[in-house]
Parts: sequence; structure tokens; C-alpha cells
Amino acid sequence: RIIKAENRKSIVFFCVDVEHCLRVSRELMKYKVYAPWLTAKTDSLDRFRMLEDFRSGRLHAICNVQVLTEGFDAPCIDCIVLLRPTLSAGLFSQMVGRGLRLHEGKSDCLVLDFANCIDEHGPIDLLGSDLRTVTAICQQCRESFSRAAKVCPACGWEIPKQEIERLERTESE
Repeated sequence: RIIKAENRKSIVFFCVDVEHCLRVSRELMKYKVYAPWLTAKTDSLDRFRMLEDFRSGRLHAICNVQVLTEGFDAPCIDCIVLLRPTLSAGLFSQMVGRGLRLHEGKSDCLVLDFANCIDEHGPIDLLGSDLRTVTAICQQCRESFSRAAKVCPACGWEIPKQEIERLERTESE
């Protein structure tokens, strides 16, 4: 629902393995989201057609396993769905990086992290730095967000001053 609510047009799902990729693709079909699966074993002609359809906007979503992490360029991607964990900061950067290219009509890229990659590596813009990000949990809707934002992006709840001070102490430790 969030993808449709956000009006996302070019979505890449990063899956754990081939079986998971097939299951995700089939599950999405139940919700009228056509997201074919792409793996290293996908026929090269089928792969070419699928990626051309995706780049042109005829195909809005695609599920993949270790295929679209590097060497793939589709600046139109405006949503990344992380369904696979990784301990590799480089792989995390490559997956999210698929959606960070500039493209006419695209103002941002929604990253849905169901694999706790951001918890593992931190926000993509702090990757490789020694800076830590302290996460706040909204007391109204339970959304997690950076303490630095001070306001929940989902519902507008403001972090109370005492909680900001406590989080700042945690951040400086």
C-alpha cells in the first residue's frame, strides 16, 4: 500500500535467493503488482527485454537476486525494497545506490528496509564515516526515524525536549 500511496513508478525488490524472489513476485501479483523475477539464470534475451521494459516505464517493478546490484543503470528507479540483509556495506551501498541517480521528474527515492540494513550500516549518507545516528521511535505511530529530524515524518509527532536531551546524551557516548 505504501508504494501505491507514494505513487512510486520504478521499484526494485532485492531478494534473498531464487525461491524467495519467486515467492515475492507471486505475492505481489495477488495485489495486482506485476513484478517479474530476475536471477542469474534468467535467459539473456528475457533479461534484456525485461530491463528495457523497466527502463522505458512499461514495467514498473522487478524482483531480483544478485543481478541489479552493480553494472545496472536505470535512473528512473524511485523505490528500493530491501528484503535481504547484508553485512557488506559495499553491497548495501550498491543496492540503495540504484535509486540515487538523478532523473527528470524524480525528486527522491523511497527506501523500504525490511532487512535491517540501515540498522546494520547506518544511513547511506553516513556510510563509511565514524558518525552514528540515533534513532527515535514515534510514540504515536511507532515509525522509526533519525533523532536529528525531531519530528516524525509519518505523522508529525514531535519528540519531547526531555527525550531529545536523552538521545543526544546517547549519541555523544
